[in-house]
Amino acid sequence: MPKINQNKMTIIGLTGGLATGKTTVAEILRSLGHVVVCTDAIAHEVVKPGQPAFKKMVKEFGETILKDGALNRTKMAELVFAKPVKRKKLEAIVHPYVRKEVKKVMAVFKKQGLKTLFIDVPLLFETDFYTLCDQTICVTAPQYVQIERAKKYRKMTKKNALARIKSQMPLKAKGNRADYVVTNNGTKQHLRAVVKKILKSLL
Repeated sequence: MPKINQNKMTIIGLTGGLATGKTTVAEILRSLGHVVVCTDAIAHEVVKPGQPAFKKMVKEFGETILKDGALNRTKMAELVFAKPVKRKKLEAIVHPYVRKEVKKVMAVFKKQGLKTLFIDVPLLFETDFYTLCDQTICVTAPQYVQIERAKKYRKMTKKNALARIKSQMPLKAKGNRADYVVTNNGTKQHLRAVVKKILKSLL
């Protein structure tokens, strides 16, 4: 396990899969006083109309991905999750801009003297974001739990949930690469206890 250097800001990457509870873990971390940067939120900003990533996406995929002049996320998701080649093209457009913004945020917090910063990255290991991290945490859950949660909380069909899961790096592979694995198949109270135990080990 890499030893954390207390003289610099420690970056801890948080990742997971569809409906594994990664967002809940991020919420728990925030409730315990930690700063968590959500790359999905940053991605939403970099693809707004007028932004360079937005222009490149329209050029690559055409105006069919738009609705009232803005990105139609439902249409975009249907397009890229059905075709891996298109998903790779989308990631190649968006991720460099997200990474650039994340590094800006990291610099601000480092200047402020923050000792530990968590970054929530769905595609932590699929992209080069893991290279920014000192430690990594992967949130996992059994596939049947993922599907049930996706149906209940995201109103997805079983078919769509399975398609989304299959489009992602297998959780086992992510877990093998992570420094810490959180298996989230119990209560929120249990999850909170697991997170606190990991924090004790980490910090």
